[in-house]
Amino acid sequence: MEVKEGWISTPEQTRLYYYEVGEGDVPVVFCNGIGVSTASFWPRVIQPLSHDHRIIHWDYRGHGYSDPPVDPKGMTIRSCADDLKLLLETLQLDQVVLVGHSMGVQVILEFYKHYREHVVGLVPSLGTYGSPFNNFLNSHHSATGFKLIFEWVKRKPDHIRKIWSLALQDIIAVPFTLWSSRLTKNSGMMIHPDFCPPEELSIYLSHMRRMDPIQFFYLANSMQDHSAEDVLEEIDVPTLIFSGEFDIFTPKRASREMHHRISNSTLVMVNDGSHAAQAERPDVFWKHIDDFLHFHFLEQREEPHKLTSQVA
Repeated sequence: MEVKEGWISTPEQTRLYYYEVGEGDVPVVFCNGIGVSTASFWPRVIQPLSHDHRIIHWDYRGHGYSDPPVDPKGMTIRSCADDLKLLLETLQLDQVVLVGHSMGVQVILEFYKHYREHVVGLVPSLGTYGSPFNNFLNSHHSATGFKLIFEWVKRKPDHIRKIWSLALQDIIAVPFTLWSSRLTKNSGMMIHPDFCPPEELSIYLSHMRRMDPIQFFYLANSMQDHSAEDVLEEIDVPTLIFSGEFDIFTPKRASREMHHRISNSTLVMVNDGSHAAQAERPDVFWKHIDDFLHFHFLEQREEPHKLTSQVA
């Protein structure tokens, strides 16, 4: 399958990377989580989907192959949604299905809020509509803790850059991530230590290490301050929601709330799934997304899943 790569330019001449693969009548655009590039988590879902569908996957500013932002402080959920609009305009895509992971869920909901005429379907995966640190670790203290860290980042940016580079070395970060996930296995995990391919974790951490932590924290702060709650009841396009059983960042209750508030939605619960469930169980994701796309946009198959699906 041929992969077409390219860049689009923003008004500030910042280049944003994208690639597309496959062919289909309704383009499907994938939006990543914060700190995630086009190289990780989604490729093993996208590859089989590309046999029947046109897939576009892109990098936010300062992520992957895209240029860094002119001003890291200007990175917001809204700016990511506006960049997505520019991507669609440049590629002359009028109506699309949007897939979002983690922070990408907020991006696609923000895009729907402002540019809903271009959206025919939504696939929020392992994320929520806003203020994700309110749910992190199932603790009310996580949001306060993040704000304290963010204040420190603003005061000591050079110190943060040194600590960031050291802490994200594979020799430190990989064992710590696996150890902490095993420790919290029954209550929640960022990654599943038994199911997440080691190379996925290595690619992700290597990418994070190359990122500017100041940009990361400003975007994370926007992520925490953002909410698309006001648009949930207005969503009138088919919506497929994925939730991980042991996702420590987006607990099941957050996904269930979105499911109940979005009228035309289906919820798929991924058993043993962490916050990186699409890398751990790519078959679950691509099969459900493929069924969703065929049923709503390509051919009228018998609907394969009821309103709420439990996946082994």
